[in-house]
Amino acid sequence: MSMDLLFKLNGVDLTDAEAKQLLSTSNKTTPITINLEHHLDAQVMNAQELFALSVEKQDAALASLAWKVASEKTGSTATKAAVVKARPAKAIRKIPSTKKPTLLRLIKKADFIQECVEHPSYRTVGAAMILAQANTETMLALREVGSHWANEFWKDEKFPESSLLFKGFKNDPLDSRALVPMERESGVSRNETYWVSPTYLSVTTGLKMMQEYGLVTTEVRWSKGARKPEADQRSLSTTRKYYVFKLTAAGKQLKDEWGDVEKFVRNFWHSRKQQKAA
Repeated sequence: MSMDLLFKLNGVDLTDAEAKQLLSTSNKTTPITINLEHHLDAQVMNAQELFALSVEKQDAALASLAWKVASEKTGSTATKAAVVKARPAKAIRKIPSTKKPTLLRLIKKADFIQECVEHPSYRTVGAAMILAQANTETMLALREVGSHWANEFWKDEKFPESSLLFKGFKNDPLDSRALVPMERESGVSRNETYWVSPTYLSVTTGLKMMQEYGLVTTEVRWSKGARKPEADQRSLSTTRKYYVFKLTAAGKQLKDEWGDVEKFVRNFWHSRKQQKAA
């Protein structure tokens, strides 16, 4: 959409050049204010609609604008509340509400999207990986999330095999079409294992980001024994601490509104390639 400005003087239409010339003769330095409320559709001025539009277009500037509009409305609401309190008690009537305000959650969601879009990193992509796979009912472990995405893109012939997403994984001995995390074993150095891979780093730091935004609830669990049947006695008695999680209501709401979160994950890992050995 082009931005066409129409200038008038006493009802007479002016060209841009005429308006500029007239303004140059004025001593006034007051900025010209254009109120966009008179030139936009009503729904576009709504903070929630702006946020949805920012998600659709992956536009951080729109997400920031949604936050500004939401903040402005918060201030306006506070002013109105002060006026109401000044009225006589008999004039106050409470209207029952069946839905809690979502303004705070809206601001947090706008911040979350903006951080992911403007600062793509292992942390933000890990949070997106968790958001895309998790739900509000089933508890998941980070290992499950990492394995899910590695296998999801491994099946895609157009996805580069050199992606850092696959570092720390190997072919499943029981299914050649699948990948499994690589454990520390004979002939495998620690740097080759899943536990120091970019994928593990992503989901670990991503979970912390999700917690900061109140998008997940977590639990601590313990496992005992080795994952491999041929493990030695020491491994069989090993106890491990790990976290499981599921989405909160706010997390589910964000997941429902960020329709192309999987595209964000794909684009990130598609562009991260492993260095070829010399």
